[in-house]
Amino acid sequence: MGNLFIIATPIGNLKDITLRAVETLFSLDLLLCEDTRKTKRLLDFYKENLKLLPNNEWLNINFNSLPQLLSFFEENEAYRLPYVLAALSQNQNVGLVSNAGTPGISDPGFSLVSYCIKNNIPVITIPGSSAVISGLSISGFSADKFTFLGFLP
Repeated sequence: MGNLFIIATPIGNLKDITLRAVETLFSLDLLLCEDTRKTKRLLDFYKENLKLLPNNEWLNINFNSLPQLLSFFEENEAYRLPYVLAALSQNQNVGLVSNAGTPGISDPGFSLVSYCIKNNIPVITIPGSSAVISGLSISGFSADKFTFLGFLP
């Protein structure tokens, strides 16, 4: 059985990503994307810029290996689910990204993650930027207790 990786992406500046997230993105067999065009631009940015780093072999990234990109958003989630589950059952590692931030937080992915958990398919989070936490940290409000009720429409 493969793993499902929930990968946070930058919410603004493309440099706001973890190295672990980049390594994971380039190691996947299949990458589910809210918008494949935006994700392709993201992958191209990291491929071009991180290759330029001196002594980048410590990154453990094969920049010549790109995952298959598959659109995965609210309107097609149910339709795509059988394909994704087949990939996982064939020991493929599958990632899920949204256009910005963490999938499943006001973004697609809830039904896939729920299914995987119920069926003992490993779900691994690759944390990163969070609009909620970023906003809270500069709000001036006490952050020891807060409630998130979703983003404004």
